[in-house]
Amino acid sequence: MSGTPQFPDHLRSAKDLGCIVGADATTFRVFAPRATSVGVLLFDRHDSAAGRETPMAPNDDGTWETTLPGRLTGSWYGYRVDGPRGPGEMFDPSVVIADPYSRSVATKNTWRMEARSLIIDTAFDWGDDSCPLPEDRAGLIIYECHVRDLTAETGAGERGSYAALSDRRGKARSHLRSLGVNAVEFLPLMKFGTMEIPYRDDSVRSDGGKVNTWNPYARNHWGYMTAYFFAPETRYASGWTTEPEAWNGTDGRAVTELKELIRSLHAGGISVIMDVVYNHTSHYDRNPLKYIDKQYYYHCDAGGGFLEASGCGNDFQTGRPMGARLIIDSLLYWMREYHVDGFRFDLAAMIEEGTCRRITEEVRGLNPKALLIAEPWGGEKHHPPWFDELGWSSWNDKFRDAVKGRDPVEGRGALFGPASGDVIENVLLGSVKESGGLFSDLRHGVSYLESHDGYTLGDFVRIATGEYPADHRFGPGERPGAPAGAGLAVHRLAALALLTSPGPVMMHEGQEFARSKVVVPTDADDPSVGMFDHDSYNKDNGTNYIDYGRASAARGLLKYYRDLVAMRKRHPAVAGVGGTRSVAFPRGDPSLAVVTITLDRPTASRPFDRYIVLLNFHPSESAEYGLGEGSWRALAGPRSVHQAGKEPRAGADTTVPASSGAVFGRFNQTGYTDAH
Repeated sequence: MSGTPQFPDHLRSAKDLGCIVGADATTFRVFAPRATSVGVLLFDRHDSAAGRETPMAPNDDGTWETTLPGRLTGSWYGYRVDGPRGPGEMFDPSVVIADPYSRSVATKNTWRMEARSLIIDTAFDWGDDSCPLPEDRAGLIIYECHVRDLTAETGAGERGSYAALSDRRGKARSHLRSLGVNAVEFLPLMKFGTMEIPYRDDSVRSDGGKVNTWNPYARNHWGYMTAYFFAPETRYASGWTTEPEAWNGTDGRAVTELKELIRSLHAGGISVIMDVVYNHTSHYDRNPLKYIDKQYYYHCDAGGGFLEASGCGNDFQTGRPMGARLIIDSLLYWMREYHVDGFRFDLAAMIEEGTCRRITEEVRGLNPKALLIAEPWGGEKHHPPWFDELGWSSWNDKFRDAVKGRDPVEGRGALFGPASGDVIENVLLGSVKESGGLFSDLRHGVSYLESHDGYTLGDFVRIATGEYPADHRFGPGERPGAPAGAGLAVHRLAALALLTSPGPVMMHEGQEFARSKVVVPTDADDPSVGMFDHDSYNKDNGTNYIDYGRASAARGLLKYYRDLVAMRKRHPAVAGVGGTRSVAFPRGDPSLAVVTITLDRPTASRPFDRYIVLLNFHPSESAEYGLGEGSWRALAGPRSVHQAGKEPRAGADTTVPASSGAVFGRFNQTGYTDAH
């Protein structure tokens, strides 16, 4: 619910917004429906203290604009906006703000993140670049990752940068290539608020009067605080710096370097999905929307204070006409300008249903294959029906909770013991409605066991199996080792359950080698140093950085993941592309799940007419199962996945050890040869 004042929502504009460079003039246009004056300032440099100000004229549609002579490419600019005074208002003509439609911004390393907009030529040679998304969405194998984390210790290019991930000689690209995923889902790449207010400093308060009592790092590492929806994050560009008071983005190179990264990934057959945040915006910085018209763009209480149903502050008015337009404009811009293949929407249930419908129409109108993936909760909503109705995919937390669990101590899933048969059956069938689930199509769920939120799967297993208590504290330089014994068996079973599930699947960076996040010592006053971290959003340090040496130490598990990915791609029916699927529990309980996939029309290149996936969730008892008549091959077992063309024969009866799984394929009974 928003407080006063009431807004004339009929005010809207179809005109181009931001800076528009023409043949011989440059126009500046901003939507500021309640402003009393707006001026644009041109600066000689990004850090110039004073600029040349030109008043802008109001239009009947709520926009303000002015046109200046000449093509001003290479110039710096900002806006000064004044408006009504009163409780909750933030109009302040003493503050110069960057353009919310900036294509490139330079920002200062302070918690206010002072910014200037750069008028930049965004032309780029894409060559023969094309969208490499699979024809059937069920074949998606998504790798959720963070640019800095992947490349901070990569050994190629400039660490922590777009360029380092573009470098095919580096460890990060080599790792991605060998893993075989066909999509990356980047944590936010739009320019975000990187710093928070100083820790425990009563003299420094946010716009809402808050003192930072929660974040000893005073940093935002993950990026879920979008400040500029059309500009790439500059701290991932080469030459980035964290030096206080220094500037990032002073030459616009982030624009080109991000495009080079996306072009390079596409050339390697990897689609690019962007994690986007529209439910709230950056909280503490000079976010321009706060100063253009806070009470138009944000949900506010009766006193004009920011509402925080997102839990992150500064909830965005996604249903306001020009708020919705900003969202759609930015999505289409990233598709056209950066060739992005799809989007994952943070706390998507907080985006108004009508806006979601417009997003679907506009995005799919530009690219019918474009991916729209919801984190389908936020505020008081959980899995609202419109995502499924609109054909979006959604993170399938039902799969996560049923297989892994919600909590490693109080809420463990099937990997660690008894589970509900109805729930396990449903998630193994793709959580479709016909078996009591969420989705009308298995392609509408994205099955996963680990994401950026919560414990890593590696640490979850370490705690759940009793290898370490949840409050264990490691000594200086200590980290848990590679999984072994019962823990390793659970990891392999988790990998097999995930990579044989129908519909799109997602892994998080490092899941494939049981990555651990242990809080590393820094200058920050963090009492959790040495402990497992389940919310590492604020740590731009070794807590989050991928250590490829630890990947090598867990090479057996890593190979199992790689080979399962390859098997899933060789056998699309395992991913839910074609065939019918059923689940049975021969023991009478879900400790042994048998998934049968039957194909009506096997082909010469894919000659199996039936697959059986065995998942023995029992922690201590092996399971025997009769495969039935026919010529069977063992595709995957508890410890290894067999290479194409070298799958051994399987007998009619098989035994699966405790906490393990296996996959078998049967040759078509009507004419295909049994010989290899």
